[in-house]
Amino acid sequence: MLMNYRPSHILLVFAFILLISSCEKTDTLATDKVTDYFPLVKGKYSTYILDSTVYVSFGQVKEIRRHYIKDVVDTMLTDNLGRPSFRIRRQFRNDTDSTKWEEHATYMVTPQPYSIEVIEDNLRFIKLQAPMTAFFTWNGNRFLPDETYTQFGFNSTAHSRLGSWEYIYTGIDASVIVNGKVFDHTVTIGSSVEDTTNFPPKDPNGPAFKTVWTEKYARGVGLVFREISLEEFQPKSSTYPNGYYSGFALKQTILDHN
Repeated sequence: MLMNYRPSHILLVFAFILLISSCEKTDTLATDKVTDYFPLVKGKYSTYILDSTVYVSFGQVKEIRRHYIKDVVDTMLTDNLGRPSFRIRRQFRNDTDSTKWEEHATYMVTPQPYSIEVIEDNLRFIKLQAPMTAFFTWNGNRFLPDETYTQFGFNSTAHSRLGSWEYIYTGIDASVIVNGKVFDHTVTIGSSVEDTTNFPPKDPNGPAFKTVWTEKYARGVGLVFREISLEEFQPKSSTYPNGYYSGFALKQTILDHN
């Protein structure tokens, strides 16, 4: 026997299907676009204080050097994959000269619908990745080669194999203060391998390591804070009776932007 469905019954079934469909989509979170936190408009700039830690005299002496850098969005072009990208000019001045900026380097930023790629010093990073939700992780270093910083002769695999790192959003839509400036909407990115073991060393007979990689981006501004530390101490030996340090650290904090 054929059943006679009235139009009202059909509408009821259709409404029920829509209700089920909408419930299935509740797991998808609406988040900001990655480009909101890495604006790329010609002429946009940010200036920073850059404090760098280096080890000299065969790892026996620690030096902290202060400089100022200015990143300026220069022009749009295409990368080697034919994707629209932006060239960023980096200008540089030392701690004593407050007026003279010198051209220092350029790097490339490629905005994608769900990620921001940065190529700097021939190293390719995925700086931001959607969805921008707390504790979301991604392999932002997956394009890096093994032994990324061969010049330091790292012993820690966390330092020598950066390509295996996972990035994680540890803070979403938070307010931060950097150099007295308040940024109300920021995201904070950390590393899954962050660790400090016996650093600075208390025992010269044992190794010590420090691994930190933190970046903060503000909506409509871009990078406002960066702290990186890939530092090691190797115990004393016949060649180095006091042990020796290797690696580097830097802290970059925003001063001004347009």
